[in-house]
Amino acid sequence: MAPGFAIICVVLHIEIPPCLMDEITSHARRAYPEECCGMVLRRQGPREHWTRVMPFKNHEAEPCKAYRIDPFELLGFQKKVRSCGEEIGVIYHSHPDAPAWFSAKDEAVACPKGRPANPERAHLVLSVVNGEVAGQELYRWDPLRRKYEA
Repeated sequence: MAPGFAIICVVLHIEIPPCLMDEITSHARRAYPEECCGMVLRRQGPREHWTRVMPFKNHEAEPCKAYRIDPFELLGFQKKVRSCGEEIGVIYHSHPDAPAWFSAKDEAVACPKGRPANPERAHLVLSVVNGEVAGQELYRWDPLRRKYEA
């Protein structure tokens, strides 16, 4: 390695409290057979402190196949979150009758120009089969592999 060059790799350990996970799984079950979508917020600061779940309406034209959060709704929400001293830590969505994997479409949404819009945010994908959550996986940006990985 050349002098003055260092590779920085940050591993995010994320532990969403059970009460917030219950809210997320409940949202996924209610939305079935459509994809649900939302965010998990945390208090800004040196210690991880998860504060709340914010479910969003899925505005996708085919909500059984994908999700889309209205950009104007998201912009207003982000301003409100920052003013409360919170930040978005996790973006979540469900895959109806499909595995909890980070699909090519998920990657394209998270990386609109070939790189993540917000690499510090993790993505939680839930598998919902016949209206029940069958699995979940958390994906984080890996800067060395240049993709989201579980």
